[in-house]
Amino acid sequence: MSEKTRVFCHCHVYYPELWPQLRGALRNLAAAGCRLRVALTTVVPLPAVEEECRREFPDTEATVVPNRGYDILPFFRVWEDVRPGDFDLVLKLHTKRDCPEPCMHVNGFSGRGPRLRDMLLEFLATPENAQMSLRRFDDPRVGMVGNGRLWIDYDRDRIEWDRRFIGDELRRFGMTTRERAFLSGTMFLCRPRVLERFRGRIDCERLSVRNDHAISVIHCYEMLFGCAVAEAGLRFCDYAGRPAAELHGGKLRMLWFGLLYKLCRIRNVLTPRRRRGI
Repeated sequence: MSEKTRVFCHCHVYYPELWPQLRGALRNLAAAGCRLRVALTTVVPLPAVEEECRREFPDTEATVVPNRGYDILPFFRVWEDVRPGDFDLVLKLHTKRDCPEPCMHVNGFSGRGPRLRDMLLEFLATPENAQMSLRRFDDPRVGMVGNGRLWIDYDRDRIEWDRRFIGDELRRFGMTTRERAFLSGTMFLCRPRVLERFRGRIDCERLSVRNDHAISVIHCYEMLFGCAVAEAGLRFCDYAGRPAAELHGGKLRMLWFGLLYKLCRIRNVLTPRRRRGI
């Protein structure tokens, strides 16, 4: 990409204490010579975050949105206002809380505590990583860039999501791709054409789930981003171009996390609800 790469950046800040990490990612992208337009969404007014964002990135628009649809619905709401052709790349970021579950993993890499968030933001965690991420788009076949260790094959890993719902949504968006791979956590850089299938077709009511339940619908849309990459005739690329062998933790680690998951399920069944703080 050129030094004048225009990037539309959506930052959904639900946890304001985690904003500095997103700010650091934006700084690294700006340091790479990109021109950023930031769409900041929050569920309550956050004057300090808004002021800091505008001070560092003057072309910022801040919006308070309903506490619905996690980070996915706010993203689609702001994306609808973006004019095709105005930007070379689209960046999607959001604050991701720590995960307390010891069995949490992606491709055999632990996601417990802040680890998943750190992996998600790794592709912009340093100026060097930001430069590497941008260079991946020099290949016209690349449509999305992020941390390849979070790229998941939906069918291979037998993910138990609502396949009928996903199939219905694919038909509604006019997608015929058979690919079922996606980037877990939905923090990425992509070409705008990847997202054009969604423009004007998002059912906001369907996505307006409360942010304390019904997350399965949101997870289904997480997968649809990956389908959109394939539908555009493009592919996902790890920000550092690492070989496939480095993007999976190995069978032994997968077995270990599978065992941890079963133990956690047993613990949850045997532990009285009042002791679990529910």
